[in-house]
Amino acid sequence: MTYIGIPKDKPVGLDMDDFCMAVSESSKDHEIIDTVGQEHSRLIGVIQRRAGQIKTILNYWQSRNVSSAINAMNMMNDPCVIMDVLNSTFA
Repeated sequence: MTYIGIPKDKPVGLDMDDFCMAVSESSKDHEIIDTVGQEHSRLIGVIQRRAGQIKTILNYWQSRNVSSAINAMNMMNDPCVIMDVLNSTFA
């Protein structure tokens, strides 16, 4: 069996110029940053809401009130919160 080495400092078969933006496109960079910045506050709101919901459920769970924890998860109806709770509880 013969192994053929490849250079590890260069991508094989890719032209890196296809992935690099021209310097003159800096105005596009500002548009991208503005768009991401507008969505950032929305993302922070979602994360804070989920953290509050998870705290509520975990408080029920840690006080051994399992039925209230399950009811709270059911009422929140957010699969992401349920997965976070299950991952942190049964991890």
